[in-house]
Amino acid sequence: MRLPRVLFTRLPTDTRYPFEGQLPFSDSMPRPARTSLRNIETNVSLTENTGNMLIGESLSRILEIDRARSCHLNLTRLLALGWSAERIRDEIRKHFDLVVFLMANAIRQDFDLGDLADAVSALETDLMVFGIGMQDSLPPTLSTLPEGSQRLLYLFDQKALIFGVRGRETENWLHSVGFSRAKALGCPSLYVYPQNMLAVAPPLRGKHCHSDCLWTPH
Repeated sequence: MRLPRVLFTRLPTDTRYPFEGQLPFSDSMPRPARTSLRNIETNVSLTENTGNMLIGESLSRILEIDRARSCHLNLTRLLALGWSAERIRDEIRKHFDLVVFLMANAIRQDFDLGDLADAVSALETDLMVFGIGMQDSLPPTLSTLPEGSQRLLYLFDQKALIFGVRGRETENWLHSVGFSRAKALGCPSLYVYPQNMLAVAPPLRGKHCHSDCLWTPH
């Protein structure tokens, strides 16, 4: 069976691995996840933001994919370069089987995701979303977000094969404003070294557990 060609896309903070493909502003696959200190030290030296490094590279490190024909790309940079949403759609459909959106705490009042929504609205390739979450608690109304961010959430809820969000608080808030397919799967960085995460004991309720924590008991 042919392995899928996957386009991983994320918010602007990223690391750089030169890609020799046809799309501008794209990176090839990062090093696979290994637990040696030397490997981790090398990866950390590539970026000043280790959190975004792990989020942005998480699933591309561990999924079984056609690594020679997969890459990372920031879709909004293509829009800024002058590409239309339709041109982006056609190029992605030609070269990739799946688009994976690796997100961070982007559900926030001061962050408009309208440019990304423009690109997603035109996509005809299967897509998945992982890790989008709230920066801070929000009132139970969608109007608290910029219009572009509202539109992107609608698109993710309608089009994504998997609509994975950061934690329970994000999931509950999205459900309360009408996005029923959002599912709390945790931060994408949880999947890079899963054996380490599984070894961590759940915190006691009310002690050092963020409101968006997946381990908060019901």
